[in-house]
Amino acid sequence: MRTMLEKPPLGTKVRWTDYADRQSWANKAADKIAELLDSSIASRGAASLMVAGGTTPQPIFNRLSHLHLDWPKVHVGLTDERWVRPNHPQSNEHLVRHSLLRHQARSARFHPLYRDTPRPSGAIADAERTINAIPRPFDAVLLGMGTDGHFASLFPGLPETKAGLDLHNPALCVAVDKQQNGFARLSLTISALLHARLILVAISGRPKRTVALQALAGGSDTPIATLLSHRKDDLEFLWTE
Repeated sequence: MRTMLEKPPLGTKVRWTDYADRQSWANKAADKIAELLDSSIASRGAASLMVAGGTTPQPIFNRLSHLHLDWPKVHVGLTDERWVRPNHPQSNEHLVRHSLLRHQARSARFHPLYRDTPRPSGAIADAERTINAIPRPFDAVLLGMGTDGHFASLFPGLPETKAGLDLHNPALCVAVDKQQNGFARLSLTISALLHARLILVAISGRPKRTVALQALAGGSDTPIATLLSHRKDDLEFLWTE
C-alpha cells in the first residue's frame, strides 16, 4: 500500500511552496514571473513568457495584467492550444487575451498557436515558425498539471506524448488530432520547454498535490514525472487548496 506524501521528499532540488489562499498563491506566482521578465528586459532587451490555459492560471493572469513592466518588450506564447477558434470560451488564446493581455499588459507581443486548419497537424509548420519568433531560451514557463499528471497537452499513454517527451526529438511541437478531454490539441514538446530560465508549476487541490508529490518521489511514470527527471534546478511548484 502506497504511503500518502504530505511534503516533498528530502533532498529534492525542486522548490515547493504551499499557500493558504488562492490570492496569495496567484500574487506570488505573478510577482516571480514579473521579476524575471524585468531582469531579462534589462539584460537582453526582451523577455519571453510561455503560459498554459485552463482555469488554474486565470487569477495569476489577472494579477500580472496589472503589474508595471515594459510590456512591449515582452513576448507571450502558449504551451499548448485546444483546436477551437479563438473566440471559443475553451480556447487558450481566448483566455490569455481576456485575462492577461489587458490593463498594463495589453501591449505585450502575443504569439498564438491556432491556425484555421481542420486538424492541428496541418498547422505544425506555422506553429514552429511562431515558436521560433519568441526569444529563447524562454524566461518563464507557467505550467498547470492535470490529475493524470499531464502538462501542456502531453497526456499519458498517447503516441504523440511519447514523441513530445523524447529529448532526442528535435520538433518544437506535436499535434494531437484525436480529441483528448473533448478537443484536438497542439502542444509544445519537452525539448521546447525544458531549458527555460524558470519553470513554475501552479496547481491547486489535494488530488493534484498527491500526483505531484508522487512524481517528485519517483513513484510515477506520468508526463510531469518525466519533466522532473530532466529538470530539477529552477523548477518550482506553487500549491494552494
